[in-house]
Amino acid sequence: MAIAWKVVKAMCESGVAPDVVTYSFLLDGLCQGQHLDLAVVLFNQLIKRGMALDVWSYSILIDGCCKNQRIGEAMNFLKEMHLRNLVPHIVTYTSLIDGLCKSGRLSSAWRLLNEMHNNGPPPDVVAYSTLLHALCKSEHFDQAILLFNQMIRRGLAPDVWSYTILINGVCKSERIDEAVNLFKDMHLKNLVPDTITYISLVDALCRSGRFSYVWQLVNEMHDNAPPLDVINYIDALYRNQHLGSKCLASAYC
Repeated sequence: MAIAWKVVKAMCESGVAPDVVTYSFLLDGLCQGQHLDLAVVLFNQLIKRGMALDVWSYSILIDGCCKNQRIGEAMNFLKEMHLRNLVPHIVTYTSLIDGLCKSGRLSSAWRLLNEMHNNGPPPDVVAYSTLLHALCKSEHFDQAILLFNQMIRRGLAPDVWSYTILINGVCKSERIDEAVNLFKDMHLKNLVPDTITYISLVDALCRSGRFSYVWQLVNEMHDNAPPLDVINYIDALYRNQHLGSKCLASAYC
């Protein structure tokens, strides 16, 4: 960052005024370098000088504040954007939703998601999945299902990550039938489950004693060439006698 400061200083001394792009790069470097306080000071100085900072500039500060759990400051920057008639980018909102979720303010994150539908760029799957993950992590599984269904009603197609988050969540709450239905829905939508999807479902099925469905799942996996670590995981379950007398290896011979 010392080099960046020297470049900006040299530009000023030579009569070349740094523009908003230059300062935004500097702000980003300060935030990435864990110098948020200095970034905020510089930002406020630029405002006082009358520089018209843009959406990118504000988004950098908002993301920096969120990553440092300074959510109040981040929300104030958002309000300031609205006052300056700047339309936040979807990345701006997603940073805020992530920050609110990590600080435990899930209801505020949900309100912000709805605000995006009403006033800003509509949220994408990433924004929804960020809140979905936080709801499941906090064991608000019913709300997670409501959010998942809202995403679909709004015309968004959940991706593998979205399904995996919810499958893992309902498995932890022992709602196995819902997890199985979500898994089947993935197949209907031609989404390929990842390692976490398989392991979450297999583990839940084993804990509920539904070993026959596990072997049905193994056969499906044989057709879809699952990741090797999934095969090894199920094989370990077999070796620990959680899957009965069948040998996993025989399913792949």
